[in-house]
Amino acid sequence: MVARVCRIRQSVAHDVERDRNDGHDGCREDQQVRVIQEEAAHLAQEQAQRRGVDAQAQAQAIIDEAVNEANGIRQASINYTDDMLNSLQTIITHSMEGAQSRFDAFISSMQSSYDIVSSNRGELAGSVTSVEETPEEAPAEEQ
Repeated sequence: MVARVCRIRQSVAHDVERDRNDGHDGCREDQQVRVIQEEAAHLAQEQAQRRGVDAQAQAQAIIDEAVNEANGIRQASINYTDDMLNSLQTIITHSMEGAQSRFDAFISSMQSSYDIVSSNRGELAGSVTSVEETPEEAPAEEQ
């Protein structure tokens, strides 16, 4: 684009020099200068628009890359958290199973102790009844 403007300027300068040599007035030269200025302004505006579009596309690409990276990090953190929760769930399950088996053994031991105590009380109650009945039987033997 800059090269194009330079070529146009050279062409106009050449035309202006030729016209001076031909004896023309400066009106045509002024008109050509205005045309060159308008074209240069138009080319500069187009270039600025292209740069703006390019900058916007580059900014969008940066944003898209950042969003994709953030989504990747988010997914990785979700996967990590799920793995940790799965490990914790496994630990809790094993702890519950171990506690349940120990509790079952404890209950079994307590039931066994309860059964022994009940049996002892039954035997004791039977001997107390025998002792109470024995004094009554003793006077009968004396008679």
